[in-house]
Amino acid sequence: MVLLTGFYLFTDNKRILLSSLLIISSNDENPLRDLKHPLFIYIAFILTIFGMIIVSTSFLGYWTSMINNYCLLSIYFILILALLILKFSVCVVITIWPQCLGLKLNTTEMVKLLQKTYGVPGYEQVTVSWDYAQTNFDCCGVNDSLNYDFSLWRLQKFGKKELTVPMTCCKLINKFEKLSYLDPMPINQTSCQSLEPQEFTKTRHLKGCLDEIEYWYREHYIILLFAGLILALVEFFVLLFVVLTCTQMKQKQITKHISPINQFNDEHLSTRSDSFLRNPVSENIYHADLISPSPEISGFFRPGYRAFSVSSRLCQESREPWFGLSDEQREMQSVARKFAREEIAPVAAKHDKTGEYPWDLVKKAWELGLINNHIPADVGGMDMSVLTSCIIAEEMAWGCTGIQTALEATGLGQTPVIISGNAEQKKKYLGRLLEEPLVAAYCVTEPQAGSDVNGVKTRAVKKGDEYILNGQKMWITNGGVANWYFVLARTSEDPKAPASKAFTGFIVEKDWPGVTPGRKEQNMGQRASDTRGITFEDVRIPKENVLVAEGQGFKIAMGTFDKTRPPVAAGATGLAQRCLDEALKYSLERKTFGVPIAYHQAIQFMLADMAIGVETARLSYWRSAWEVDQGRRNSYEASISKCYASDIANKIASDAVQIFGGNGFNSEYPVEKLMRDAKIYQIYEGTSQIQRLIISRNMFERAKEMN
Repeated sequence: MVLLTGFYLFTDNKRILLSSLLIISSNDENPLRDLKHPLFIYIAFILTIFGMIIVSTSFLGYWTSMINNYCLLSIYFILILALLILKFSVCVVITIWPQCLGLKLNTTEMVKLLQKTYGVPGYEQVTVSWDYAQTNFDCCGVNDSLNYDFSLWRLQKFGKKELTVPMTCCKLINKFEKLSYLDPMPINQTSCQSLEPQEFTKTRHLKGCLDEIEYWYREHYIILLFAGLILALVEFFVLLFVVLTCTQMKQKQITKHISPINQFNDEHLSTRSDSFLRNPVSENIYHADLISPSPEISGFFRPGYRAFSVSSRLCQESREPWFGLSDEQREMQSVARKFAREEIAPVAAKHDKTGEYPWDLVKKAWELGLINNHIPADVGGMDMSVLTSCIIAEEMAWGCTGIQTALEATGLGQTPVIISGNAEQKKKYLGRLLEEPLVAAYCVTEPQAGSDVNGVKTRAVKKGDEYILNGQKMWITNGGVANWYFVLARTSEDPKAPASKAFTGFIVEKDWPGVTPGRKEQNMGQRASDTRGITFEDVRIPKENVLVAEGQGFKIAMGTFDKTRPPVAAGATGLAQRCLDEALKYSLERKTFGVPIAYHQAIQFMLADMAIGVETARLSYWRSAWEVDQGRRNSYEASISKCYASDIANKIASDAVQIFGGNGFNSEYPVEKLMRDAKIYQIYEGTSQIQRLIISRNMFERAKEMN
C-alpha cells in the first residue's frame, strides 16, 4: 500500500515529496532540521516487503507441492492475517494523518523555527485578494520582480484567489477577514527588506514544496484511501484462494478413503516420490521440488515439501545418504525427461520393429549432454557424478530401454579409460567422443565366458612394442557402431594364474586391421541397441594402448562394474515405472462388471506391489550411486541395486501384462514390448545369480571384519 502510494506520487510528476525530504535530511541550516524523519514510511515499507514474501512463499508452496500440513497452514493464516491488518492500518493512518509523512506543518512551530534560524521576530499575517493587494497595499518587497513571480506561480499552481502578506510590512486600509499561515517571504520587520537572495530562495523553495504537497495530498485523499483498500482486498482474496485450495485437497483425501476409484482418479496422484509427479491419465508432468539441503528450512518456507530420503538427518560422517539433488542434477533430469517423452517414446515402436540403430537420437543426446557426461573436466567433459548418470538413465529408459541402452552403453566402454587411463589416452580417446557424436563399446563377454570372467580365451601376446590380439567377443552392445573398444584379454602364459594377474585391458580401434564385427543379433527385446560378436585376428596393439599395466585388466573390469551397474539398475527402474504408469492408466479405462478394474481389490493389490517395487528399486540405485560418488567401494550396494531392480522390473512388467489381460499379449499395446525388454536386465552386466554371489561374499567379508 505504501509502495502504491509512492508510485502514484512519483508517476504524476509529484517529485516534490522526494526533494523536500532530501532537504529535511541533508541541509544543516534548514529550518526543518529538528523535525523527525518519517520512519513510519520505512517501517511500513519493510512490513510490506516481508508480507509479500510470506504470501508468495506460502502460496507457491501449497500450490506446487499439493501436500496438506494444516498446523503450519494455521500458522501461516494467522501470520498473514496479522500482516494484512497491520498494513491496512498503516494505509489508513497515513491517509488520515498526513503528519506521519511530514506533509503538514504547524504554523507556530514554523514561526519558531524561522525565528531560531534567521532571527526573524514574531509577526502576524493576513490574507487578502490578489487584486486588492496589488491596488491597496504599499508593502515592502510586494512589487519587486522576485516576489511577483513567486506569487504569480503560486496563484497559477493552486488556483488561489488570495495572497498572504506580512502584516507588519503593510499599511492596513481595511480590516482583514482572516489570518493565514506563514507566507514564504519572511521580511525583516526593522529594515523592511528581503533577506539575502540565497536564504530567501531556500526558504521559498522549501515552503513552496510543502505547500504543494499538502494541497495535492488533500485533493487526492480519496484516491489514496481507495488504492489502499483495493490492495488490501486483493491480498485478502489471494489468501482466501490458498485456504480454499488446501481445503479442497483435504476433501479429496477424505474421498479417497471412501471410494477406491477416486484414489486413482485423483488429478495429482503420484506414482513416484522422488522429483516429479505424474498424472497417469493425461501423461502431464507435475514438477515438485526434491528435498532441500535443510528440512527445517524447507518445512518453514514450504510446508508441503516432500521428503525423499532414508534418513531425516543430514549425513555427516555416517554412511547414510542424503538424496538432495543439485540444481545441475535437476536440470539434467528435466532435460532427459523431456527428451524421453518428446524424442524417444514416439519412435520406440518403430525401432523395435526395424532394429535400426538410433543414430539421430544419439546425435541429439550428444548435443544435449545426455551422453558422455561423466568424462573428466580436464579432458573437456562435464565430469558428472554417477548419480546424475543414473537419473538420466531412468528418464530415458522410461521412453524405451532399447534406445536407452544404445545411448548408455558408450558409458560402459568409456569407464575403463576414465578410471585407469593416462592423460594421453584420455585426451585421445575420450576427447574424440567429445568432438563428435561417437560411441565406445565394452568387450569382455565371450561365447564361452560370460559370468565366469576367468574363462576368457582371447589372448594378447607381446612382441616388441606391440601386442598381437586374437580371439572372439560376443554380445557386445554397440559392437557394430563403436569407434573404439575396451578389450579384456589374457596376457599371462600361466593357465593357472589368478584372474587378478592374468588379464590386461587394451584400447582397440574399430578400423584397425583384423577387427571384424559380426552380424547384428536379432534379440528378444531392446532391439534398438546394436548387439554383435566381434572377431580379433592378429590385431596389432601399440603398448601405448595398454591401460595401467600388464596384468591389471581384471581389476579395471570389475572397477568399471561398480560405476556402471547403478545406471543399469536405474534403467530397469525406468522400465518398471513405465509399466506401472501404463497399468495404472489402463486400469482406469478398462471396465469389467460395469466398473473400472481399478475398483477391484485384486488389481489394487497388484498396483500397490508394483509401486512398492519401483520405490525400493529407486532407493537402492540411488544408494549405490551415492556410495561410489563418495569415493567408497560400492560393489555390495551396486550388486544389490542391479539385482533387485532387474528382478523387480521383470515382475512389474509381467504384472502389467496381466492387468492388460489379452490386450497385454498384443503388440498394439506397449506392455508387450516392455516385458520383452525387461528380461535382459537379469542377464547383462552380470546375471542376477552372479549378483547374489557377490552380495553373499561381501556379507561374509563384513561379518569376518566385525568378528
